[in-house]
Amino acid sequence: MWCRTADMRSMVVSLARRRDESTARDLKEMMIYFRSAVRRGFIADTRHTLADSHSGSCGQARGVRHEVTADEAVLYTHHPTAPSIRISVGRWACDAPHCKREVEYDGSADGLFSYRRRNKQKQWMVFTRAIVDQLHSFIISARSTYTAATRHLATTIACFQSRRQDVVKLGTAAARAMAIPAESARCPICGPNPDFIVIDAQSIGCTDPDDVHPLRPAENCPVLSMEASKRCIFHNAAQRAAIDKLLSNSKPLTTTHVRHLQEWAATRTNSPSPSLEAAAANVLFRFFPLGSPSPVVPTLAAKREVGTKDKVHGDGGGASSYEDDSDEASTITRKTRRAQRADRGLEAAVREDDDGNLVLGTKGKRVNLTAETWRDRVGICAPNFDDYKRDDDGAWLCIRPILKAMLAETAA
Repeated sequence: MWCRTADMRSMVVSLARRRDESTARDLKEMMIYFRSAVRRGFIADTRHTLADSHSGSCGQARGVRHEVTADEAVLYTHHPTAPSIRISVGRWACDAPHCKREVEYDGSADGLFSYRRRNKQKQWMVFTRAIVDQLHSFIISARSTYTAATRHLATTIACFQSRRQDVVKLGTAAARAMAIPAESARCPICGPNPDFIVIDAQSIGCTDPDDVHPLRPAENCPVLSMEASKRCIFHNAAQRAAIDKLLSNSKPLTTTHVRHLQEWAATRTNSPSPSLEAAAANVLFRFFPLGSPSPVVPTLAAKREVGTKDKVHGDGGGASSYEDDSDEASTITRKTRRAQRADRGLEAAVREDDDGNLVLGTKGKRVNLTAETWRDRVGICAPNFDDYKRDDDGAWLCIRPILKAMLAETAA
């Protein structure tokens, strides 16, 4: 059993507080027992180098002639709050004619387990048997996972700081050191060497299906023919499509979409009693006001295309119907407008890595963004940039997904 002298402090202090005639005698007897245990090897002094007394291969005892080479090591105990202990372990060369092997410290004689691996500080890692027993109980006895074992050891033991990969290697090394008797694999009825073996999955918690009738409620659950539209706030598919369209892009709404949105907005005042549709309208039109329809403004690319066609057909020496546009629309080129749009919001941080994947916030090739986004919608249900800024990605990343899931999709 491994313990610390610090753990005995409370016992010694409580004994010293008694202040009676037997206190001095009891303390003296405890010291005698302690020194006797150290002398007999029952208690190890960590100031001395720990080395095996016998060779594990041939059984030769270590003598005075054997030179012990000391190495730094760290001992992880099962104490919940105490730090690890810095110790030194030794190795020595066996001089038996048929052995000639280097005997490394394995800790079996001291109730320890040597991991035979070094940490980042080039120290050998040694564990108490209590830690190994806990790991053994998780993996073998409880059939749990190394992830659960790592989480448990890191939570209950302050000095345990190993990763899951190291815990897997530790558990594998500990399992190899355990001697499993061959009698444990014999048949309980036939004994050793049976004629045949039938595996009924008892080791993984299953039983013989002939003796057990499992209850599966899912097989007896009736199937309800529920339409997908009944799981939405709006049963009209065209209205859901209109909401999805205005939340996803800036494509012009059709006449049917505009009519559905206007009828829906009227329920906020025409409904005599509170309804789910009216409440949903108050939420959506707060961020995307209904507004009034405006003429569709063609993009600069469409203007140039029309102007080019006019030149080809010779209509007035290249005059087009868009010559009276504002100075800003005529002087800013399409490339400049796209660059201005790309410098705003999270879209400007999207890059393409070496594998062709789209990543956010890293170095790489700039991605060609779409010419029109939901931010560019004008007229009916244009975004409310007066109350919520156009470049406030933190707000719009919370607004749009919630509205789309609540109003344009079915309930899960």
